[in-house]
Amino acid sequence: MLASALVESIRAIFLHRDPYVTKRAAATMLRCTVAEIKVAIAAGDVETSDTCSGERLPLHEVAKLARLRWQVVAIEEALGEDAQAILPPVLWTRPITLRVSRYHLQMLDHCAEREGVPVDTIAARALDDYMVAHHDELADAIEDYSIALDWPEEQDVTPRA
Repeated sequence: MLASALVESIRAIFLHRDPYVTKRAAATMLRCTVAEIKVAIAAGDVETSDTCSGERLPLHEVAKLARLRWQVVAIEEALGEDAQAILPPVLWTRPITLRVSRYHLQMLDHCAEREGVPVDTIAARALDDYMVAHHDELADAIEDYSIALDWPEEQDVTPRA
């Protein structure tokens, strides 16, 4: 079960009604500092927009940072019943059963405890690393592979009138 503050943060991003947010609002939503947002902007990891209210972050840029910060399983859990309307089907999660050796399980438990995250997060990171290493093969073999990698796009989180 996710902490209520994390659920609130994720829901604040993916259910937000305005297309732009301030740096401070983005930092609050992402549970980070304004300085971290500024570093991401300076590094080119986040694009800003000039609005009539000044420099703002487009909501989809904040959502991209959220995707980097939190695993899809956490986003899906936090969104609850809203998840299927927001996440593309290729990102919907489902439980699986794996047989692994005891040392694999101990490794997963150790890493999860050290980082204070669920075992699922450690396993998902390992699968993401595998995906990067086999990108070309998987892009041809998996339907909607690019959707899974590129989500969220601007149209996925931009509020509609």
